[in-house]
Amino acid sequence: MRRVDAYRKISGVGRPMAAGAEWSQERPSGDRRDDVTETRPAGPHELADVPIAARLARWHELTDRDLHVQAIATLRARGEFDPARHGDADRYPPLTVDEHVELLALGESIARSVRNPAHLDRALQAGVSWREVAGATGGDEQEARRAYQRWADDRHDLYQEYPGTAGGMTDEEHAAATARATAP
Repeated sequence: MRRVDAYRKISGVGRPMAAGAEWSQERPSGDRRDDVTETRPAGPHELADVPIAARLARWHELTDRDLHVQAIATLRARGEFDPARHGDADRYPPLTVDEHVELLALGESIARSVRNPAHLDRALQAGVSWREVAGATGGDEQEARRAYQRWADDRHDLYQEYPGTAGGMTDEEHAAATARATAP
């Protein structure tokens, strides 16, 4: 089974929920650990093969549930929780330990996907200045230059190891990227 298919099967991503469907707990009462830990992707590298739309959907699903749990806990602590007004709290069980780990991995995986250095490379080729890069990313210009150079070096190393590979940089491309990294 492909990793993407396994993730969809485990997480339910891509399967429509029936109208009025509720969260189910298929574990003993009080057990907050998932029983599918060994099949759930462990980190952002394993999740890279999962389409970003599926990762975002699962991240939203877990985040939404966690926010509901926190809101209900706050309302209960204040003595203000009213099931008629705020809904059935049982529909929002707390995240399991594994779901918290999954949420962290999903967030990092999504961030890595949308923060792809190839976007920066194309922006620089289009004429974006390092000052504009720093402003757009909310970071430091020199650190952005260093990170870009590391990325270019990694792409060059990839090409040296596996000539012709997609995503690698030839000597000429690497020289041009290095010039962009050091340009005023």
